[in-house]
Amino acid sequence: LDFARAELAGAVNVRFLHADVMDGRGGLNPLLIREARALGPFKLVSNLPYSVATPVLTSLLESALALQLAVVTIQKELAERFAASPGTREYGPATAALAYWATMKRLKKLRPGAFWPPPKVASEVILILPRPQPLGPRDLYPAYRDWVRSLFSHRRKQLGGLLRGI
Repeated sequence: LDFARAELAGAVNVRFLHADVMDGRGGLNPLLIREARALGPFKLVSNLPYSVATPVLTSLLESALALQLAVVTIQKELAERFAASPGTREYGPATAALAYWATMKRLKKLRPGAFWPPPKVASEVILILPRPQPLGPRDLYPAYRDWVRSLFSHRRKQLGGLLRGI
């Protein structure tokens, strides 16, 4: 952080927030939300740890903040999942939830040697472009998200029985 602050000192279009991105209850930190709203349209560049990448990106896209785009480095496994096509093994609830709000594009593969110390996993840089309009109405998203979770928690069940249960 100190290196980045020194390198970008005087840049009027860069802001640093030293805080947890999540609030500890599954939502975005209120400080982050206030700062992002004050900025207006913004771009996000981040290296996201595996454990928080899905909740951070999902919460950010759900928040209706003016995110123009995000370029994030995440573990290769997550990049495969986030950008998966329907019908593939990698396609899952996170894929469907994120796709409601944005498109994902895998940009660059990074070997462990690109980091110090080198992790035991490969990483990728992905581009996230929020859709001009989500795939459905914003107010129906919670029902959609719950429906997707339910469907994916019963992958081997018969679709008819699942739909009757929902």
